Amino acid sequence: VLAGEEADITSSMLNTEDADTAAEQLVYSVELLTNGMVALKEAPEEELLNFTQSHINKGEVIFIHEGEESGGFSFTVTDGEHTSPLYQFVVTARPLTITMVTQEELMVFP
Repeated sequence: VLAGEEADITSSMLNTEDADTAAEQLVYSVELLTNGMVALKEAPEEELLNFTQSHINKGEVIFIHEGEESGGFSFTVTDGEHTSPLYQFVVTARPLTITMVTQEELMVFP
């Protein structure tokens, strides 16, 4: 993610499956946030401490990076009966860099 921007949390990044539990019932609990927050796309101003695998599968969960350092969060996931150990989700921040390749004039039009 670019420093200070938001990025989708996709099922290829974070995925939990349980043979006898639906995705809507697999609940992630966020702990120990660093340099950012987790939110739903539809409400990016509200910090999200719990979300489901279904939210991730539907592309509704984002990480909003803050600061210049890499960030992330620790989390557990539960099916209501069992809870996972604490895992770490790391977000690597890259600074935005603009490089001039040629010395030609750049014209921008509305």
